[in-house]
Amino acid sequence: MLSNINQILKKFWKYVNSKSKHTEKIGDIKLNDEQGKIVICSLAESKADALCKFFSTVFWNEIDENYKPLRDRICLKDCLPISVTEENVLERLSKPNINKSEGPDLLNPRVIYEIRHQIAYPLAKLFNKSLEIGKIPECANVCPIYKKGKKDDVSNYRPVSLTCILCKIMESIIRDRIMEHFVSNNLFTNRQFGFLKGRSTVTQLLQILDDWTEALELGGRIDVIYTDFEKAFDKVPHKRLISKLKAYKIHYSIIDWINNFLTNI
Repeated sequence: MLSNINQILKKFWKYVNSKSKHTEKIGDIKLNDEQGKIVICSLAESKADALCKFFSTVFWNEIDENYKPLRDRICLKDCLPISVTEENVLERLSKPNINKSEGPDLLNPRVIYEIRHQIAYPLAKLFNKSLEIGKIPECANVCPIYKKGKKDDVSNYRPVSLTCILCKIMESIIRDRIMEHFVSNNLFTNRQFGFLKGRSTVTQLLQILDDWTEALELGGRIDVIYTDFEKAFDKVPHKRLISKLKAYKIHYSIIDWINNFLTNI
């Protein structure tokens, strides 16, 4: 114990400093008013309003008439509704990342981990009720994350929705059911590498390098085009996403929950 005292003290003071120091992450924001004049937002409230206004203009909002629903996919196995059990919740509560910060509910992951046996059953009941009515409480904080460029330009920030730990557990349960449905019905293309167990962008890179090597050895030519979609995640049309889930025969209770998640968080 004494041999590790320096390391323990270092971690202790690092934690104290992280809680006692306050750093301003976002400086002054420059905006153009209605007359085209540059306005500098210095107060926290004015900066928050400026960022909120910009983020609301980024998201894609389209009416139903602008797109045609996708054709239904052939699914040999049905996507069953989710019934959350106490064991499901306890399993996920037993593997938390206690280093993550608390969410809007101010519940620290360490606290949740320590009382996991006491809250697993009521949480299972709450999760099932949330799925039954297709609604989720507002449990997220939208935070601006700086990307690149000038820090006084609102377009150089992207919004990130920070949900609470318990909401993330619910999300993981729904994600696992959707992944199970897609895998069991072989709905993923062989060209899908990211977000799949046992496959990653590294696997994709190794495969494409093999293809390029073979082409060069056979005297072929390689032309590569890289595409970068501007604000790809921010501009995903929610209605098209829901339409796609319906086409892939995801259970309606899951779709209702996801729809409420996208519109209320």
